[in-house]
Amino acid sequence: SLLEPLSTSFAFASSASRSSTYASLSEPLIAPEDLAPRLSSEQGDEPTVTPKSTLLSGAAQTMRGILLHGTGSEEHLHLEDKIAIPSLGKGDVCVRINAVALSRVDHDVVCSRYRDISPDSSARQVIPGYEVSGVIETIGSEVPPPFAVGSEVCGLLPVSSESGGCADFCVQPYFFFVIKPTVLSHEEAAALLLPGIRAFTALHYQMRAAAGETILITNAASDLGYVATQLAGRMQMHVFATTAVANSEEADYLENLSTDIVRLISPEEDLLEVIATETDGMGVDFILENPSMRRMSSSSSSS
Repeated sequence: SLLEPLSTSFAFASSASRSSTYASLSEPLIAPEDLAPRLSSEQGDEPTVTPKSTLLSGAAQTMRGILLHGTGSEEHLHLEDKIAIPSLGKGDVCVRINAVALSRVDHDVVCSRYRDISPDSSARQVIPGYEVSGVIETIGSEVPPPFAVGSEVCGLLPVSSESGGCADFCVQPYFFFVIKPTVLSHEEAAALLLPGIRAFTALHYQMRAAAGETILITNAASDLGYVATQLAGRMQMHVFATTAVANSEEADYLENLSTDIVRLISPEEDLLEVIATETDGMGVDFILENPSMRRMSSSSSSS
């Protein structure tokens, strides 16, 4: 499973990101400054190192990127090729972006739904893209091991950031990154970060779920459901899963994805009746509800 090498990364990245991107959650269990050395000792993968950076050896100090000019719609996004590379702080790393995953977070930033914490794009240079993977080009003087020039890393950036992944480079504090597992491509690492951290945080920190307990995961074929189903199965939980649409494609996909699903429930079925029957009237211990799962039948959602 692609989740295997990222499982340790989820644990530390979820702890660090809860104090930034997920402001509604509790304080992190691990201080951001402790993230890198602890990950180095526990992850097991040796960081991949490529030749030394040429970024500061006289090369151009500009980059290509997508700038956000104002908010409200995607019409405010513009591709530009002479954007100044942000200055490097003592605890920062400059990462050459190999892959960036776009999600609802980017849409919400563009639509100014995070106006209380996201930067003012009318007054500053704002580059979106908050789920990234790439190679470290330069590091600040106070960045600890295992981070080094040439290290392949992936990270989840805060929505308050002005230097996102929709550019050639991004400059961020080192604790927003983890060493990318060598078995994952940059595209896979970037795509798994946000749903992986959300699923890991829900299962381990919010639910404190354990083997043998039951969980209902709605819209299990979504990115969050895809990861949560596999993580719950690895925890030896009993998984009930729903599909968002009544077709065989989603059902086949989920059945091939995991043998840990006890029962797959389609929108045509009565959700409460199925759960009551399958659990002898006891119900499930936890529900991981995807917001997009509002398409459940009215009889199920109103009961």
